[in-house]
Amino acid sequence: FFLKKSMAFTCIPCVLILAASVAAARSGRAHASLARPIATRSRPLAMPHAVERHGQTIYLATEEELQALVSPVIVDARDPEVIAAEAPDGGFKLASSIAVQWNTPGGDTTAEGFAAKMAAAGCLPADKAQAIVTHCGGGGKGKKAMDALTALGYTNVHNGGNADLIRGAGLE
Repeated sequence: FFLKKSMAFTCIPCVLILAASVAAARSGRAHASLARPIATRSRPLAMPHAVERHGQTIYLATEEELQALVSPVIVDARDPEVIAAEAPDGGFKLASSIAVQWNTPGGDTTAEGFAAKMAAAGCLPADKAQAIVTHCGGGGKGKKAMDALTALGYTNVHNGGNADLIRGAGLE
């Protein structure tokens, strides 16, 4: 329930309340509940920088960090069933993302195993400084994928959290 305007998100109910209070104040018929001052934000809502998942803090790239990346490889580490779901956790697949499942059943969850899956998908950059954004439905598998790539020497890897947050930063 958010409107996007100049990369700032505004709560629709807040906009409606503000509009009603301005209209009522102009007409001189302000309702008692609208006469109280409405709290305003000092800055627009931004992407969360950290989320709690399974008892650990997962740090996510900020909107500004994602916007500064040049032609990033976007890796969706979710399970194929989640990506294909009618309402997938974390949002619908980004048009530019490549699905590389982090934890295939009975598969290899080492850094080398994930790199092999990325290579098979044709998205493992030869340049270790290439921008890479990993994500899943909430940041957990995205963090594991990011950590795996960092362990292999990739230096420009970011956890974008989920598809909706990355889309909100303007990457598609």
